[in-house]
Amino acid sequence: MSKKYKALFISMLAISSVQGFDYKVSGGAINFSKFGFNNDKIDTEKGKYPTESFVNIMGKLQIDANIVDGLTLGLGGAIGGQVYDSTKFVKDSNGNIPTPNGLGYEYMGEWNQWYPDYYSPAATSRNAKNYIIYNAYLDYKYNDMLDVKVGRYESDMDWFYQYTEGAQASLKLGDFKLYGFTSWGRGIADGQWLYNFYRLKRYGVHAVGLNWTHSGVSIEPYVWFSPQTYTAPGIKAVYDSNPGFSGSGFRSQTTFYGMYVYQDNNSLDGRYAPARYNTWSPSLDGGKWVGLQGPGGGTILIKQRFDINNYNVGGGIYINIGNPNQNIGTYGNPIGIEQWTDSIYNIGNAGINNITAADAQTYFLQGGGDYGAFKWSMVGRITTAPRANEQSLALYLDYQFTHNIEAGLKLEWFDSTTKAGYNPGAGFFDDLGNNISPGNLDHSITQDRSHLMTHISYKF
Repeated sequence: MSKKYKALFISMLAISSVQGFDYKVSGGAINFSKFGFNNDKIDTEKGKYPTESFVNIMGKLQIDANIVDGLTLGLGGAIGGQVYDSTKFVKDSNGNIPTPNGLGYEYMGEWNQWYPDYYSPAATSRNAKNYIIYNAYLDYKYNDMLDVKVGRYESDMDWFYQYTEGAQASLKLGDFKLYGFTSWGRGIADGQWLYNFYRLKRYGVHAVGLNWTHSGVSIEPYVWFSPQTYTAPGIKAVYDSNPGFSGSGFRSQTTFYGMYVYQDNNSLDGRYAPARYNTWSPSLDGGKWVGLQGPGGGTILIKQRFDINNYNVGGGIYINIGNPNQNIGTYGNPIGIEQWTDSIYNIGNAGINNITAADAQTYFLQGGGDYGAFKWSMVGRITTAPRANEQSLALYLDYQFTHNIEAGLKLEWFDSTTKAGYNPGAGFFDDLGNNISPGNLDHSITQDRSHLMTHISYKF
């Protein structure tokens, strides 16, 4: 943490003591680990890559204060690092270690620059930043009608998770709620990931929407957009049979999302810009968009959940028509199941799977139970796409040992087949951030991406 942020943090504590503000200091530490079960050597010609393992540690400290009635401020920071990164030791088929500095920075420390640099130079272990000021905000609320927040804070938007730098405002009148959101930077600090703030899109990411809620029915038209990149109008509809459900009785929740993403007609960041995540199908439109982002497309998400006392069961479908998730759907997605479960060597960014790939169809079932201190759940998923087919089954176990200490694990069986014409090593980078795989395969390959994830945290 820089000296100016330390001074600001100390000043806040001192001022709050002198002025008699109500304030709360919180923080904690977390250990997050992943253990991949595939320990193959790298063989770029065959398209074989291992599943990474790593051990992360991170600490957080935060203060929140009520300045005057309705106005609060917050300041929080985190610092972390990796105790172990398997990618530093993985050998290729010739017995060499191609990434001696590791790729673990893609989880802890990746920094994608700030405008006007904007992803240049590429993120590497050399420019990683293992710290972040994730909260630095002012939040003003007036009754239940008006809420305005400015600065760095945790986003609660459906298509944008983790921390944002920007502003949002909402105005509630009866059953209607009008909102606006503008973000000029994004950061992550949750233990598995630690990213200092970076410019997500060249001209920011923004949204406006109108929500109507009455007697368990909610309808919300919205538009997400980023100038010169994309415009994405959509609608969200929810039916909740028991909005006041608190773990007793029956509840049914049905959720629908429909969104169309129009990629701007340019080569800077729009449809003619280089493709992201190695997902566009060479066979679509006669190969017109090979290597490019393409014109966009539509996303449909339907979810159903039933709660019976402390048990739940449900499922959903997530369908991409075309390539709508090049620029929205990867840094926030309401699907409700994990997207970042593949190998760090694969699509091109710390293990994202193929849920958001072009023309992908995903079907999932899930269920679980809540016993207070102990929670469990299972998620089964099938994804098919021109790029890859995936099947997975995951078991989650979490236990709250004390008010301050919580631990859990996820054990996932995951089978992934990358098809001919795509590159399973799109995330195989050298120390300068250049891809060093030979490119797309002329054959399909099936690989085991099963893994164990564990976490233990202390909070105060």
